[in-house]
Amino acid sequence: MKVKIERSIHFALSEYKGKSVSHEELSPMFIGYQQNPSGGKSDRHLRFFYVAHFIAGGVGDVIVGNDRFTLKAGDLFIVKPHVPIVYDYAENNGLKYAWIGFFGSYAKKLDDAPCVCKYKGNYYERIKSLVDEGENVYAEPVNEILLDLIEEITHSESDSVLKEVKKFFDDNFSADIKIENVAKKFSYNRTYLGRVFKRVYGVSPKEYLMNKRLSNALDLIVKGDSVSTACFKSGFTNQYNFSRCFKQKYGVPPSAYRNKKSNKKGE
Repeated sequence: MKVKIERSIHFALSEYKGKSVSHEELSPMFIGYQQNPSGGKSDRHLRFFYVAHFIAGGVGDVIVGNDRFTLKAGDLFIVKPHVPIVYDYAENNGLKYAWIGFFGSYAKKLDDAPCVCKYKGNYYERIKSLVDEGENVYAEPVNEILLDLIEEITHSESDSVLKEVKKFFDDNFSADIKIENVAKKFSYNRTYLGRVFKRVYGVSPKEYLMNKRLSNALDLIVKGDSVSTACFKSGFTNQYNFSRCFKQKYGVPPSAYRNKKSNKKGE
């Protein structure tokens, strides 16, 4: 059995690149993997945190409350807080699995998931690689695994919510919108929202909002509005920033684009 303990991960949490997943929202505690564990029936476990087990081989039973489940390759077994668990493995069970212990408000997205379900990602290999890499495991790659897991398990739910997020952008692009506040409005973590939004729409929420604003500004300029009017009507608060973004997308500053259109009309 190979496992990394809580201290290594908690001390590294500030290393998370986006600093968008706070310690309270999603915090890994330990990570490890094991092959062919000892047979027998364990004591009754009752935890205050979550543990995700990724079964990659073998067979073993677990008892969740009063229900017994047989785990096999491809199964995800989620231990949820305050739910009694008993492990009941036969000798020479051939089990091969990896796990992550974690807690946080964002982890509650898994509360409605069944305690045993299927997974598709290469989580076992990713966890094994992290554990074997060195003495410490940093929070960033562990959180990425957890975010991928939560995305996969809540996939169908996320697609319907993402349509609401997109509609919110479409209806309110001219307002002062902060992506972090939109994520909170729809009960998303900002990093997770960015990942699933880009998966569905091909761009990040920030890019989508920017493109929406620039497209609207272009339409207003074509219709004859001044550059400053198009800027502020489209949700920009700074005309210099608007001109820079406009030129980056359309190849010319908005003033030059407007003059070009005006000259064509006068011909």
